[in-house]
Formats: sequence, C-alpha cells, structure tokens
Amino acid sequence: MRTEAVRAIGFWEDVFIHFDDIEWGVRAMRAGWRNYATTASVVVHPEFDPEKAGPWICYFDARNQYWLASKYGRLHVLCARLKNLLKDIRARLLRHHPERIVYRALAWRDYRAGVRRTRGEAIRTVEEENI
Repeated sequence: MRTEAVRAIGFWEDVFIHFDDIEWGVRAMRAGWRNYATTASVVVHPEFDPEKAGPWICYFDARNQYWLASKYGRLHVLCARLKNLLKDIRARLLRHHPERIVYRALAWRDYRAGVRRTRGEAIRTVEEENI
C-alpha cells in the first residue's frame, strides 16, 4: 500500500485476525487506489494447520465476515450468515469439527449485539455458557 493511500484512507481497522486486510484493500480501491500483485514477490509464512488452531478460530472467521459484510448491506450479511449456516450443517452431517458450531453461533450473537471479543474471551464464553 502506498504511503499516500494510507494517508488518504487510514490504516486498517482494529479487528483481530481475519478480514481486516480485505476491508482495507476494498476501502483503498473504493477511494480510487489500485491494488496490484506480482508473481515476483516471495512471502515466507509458517504453514497454517487449522487442526492446531482450535475451534476458536471459527469465531473470528464468522464474526469478522459479518462485520465486513455489514459495510455493504443486508444482502451481504445474509450471504455471510448463509455460508456459516451451511458450514454448521456440513459439520453436523459429516461429524466434522462439530465443536466449531458453538463458536459460529457466538459470532452471530456477538455481531448482532455489537460485541467484539478477544480469543480468550470467546473461549471463556463458550466454556462458561456451555453453548
């Protein structure tokens, strides 16, 4: 991101872990800045293993999808909600990570209430409420 673009649109919002970068890029494009990619760049990133991340990561996947979608209207929020409900159905039918369902449920509840939690708060809430 060019320095001039950051000065014009600001830095990304303080949203933990997912979708903050996407929102920032979309905001830059809407302000008239262009995003470019190059195949000559090399990025070294540790390999991500969702099995090691734990089910809590689904809270941020869902919560921040709703946050980003809400910037563009109800239809976008509805699509994000539908996507997460389909993930829940898949988890139930295939018995594939059903423990993630409670985190997506908390994400929806928090989105509607305007609550943003830290990882520890999300984990604690799920454990305490036994959602």
